[in-house]
Amino acid sequence: MSHEIRTPMNSIMGFMDLIDEEDLPVDQRKEYMGIVQKSCTQLLHIIDDIIEISKIDSGNIELKRSIVSINDLLKKLFNIFNIQALKVDF
Repeated sequence: MSHEIRTPMNSIMGFMDLIDEEDLPVDQRKEYMGIVQKSCTQLLHIIDDIIEISKIDSGNIELKRSIVSINDLLKKLFNIFNIQALKVDF
């Protein structure tokens, strides 16, 4: 779990240092701010997941069982991550 939290936090800290450079071009500054915003969103989702798991462990949330199509779930996840992967410049 610490890796999942540290990765977006390291990204936030690193890019904030870069953004602080006075001679950084505006377009690059905007790009870095976008990365920081995405990392903040990712970190918030991780924190929400941790809180949710904590509630489940403490018995504050009742789990509901349901039938799930693994194929449909994997297709949905693939589409989500594929869109994000296509945006990355290699």
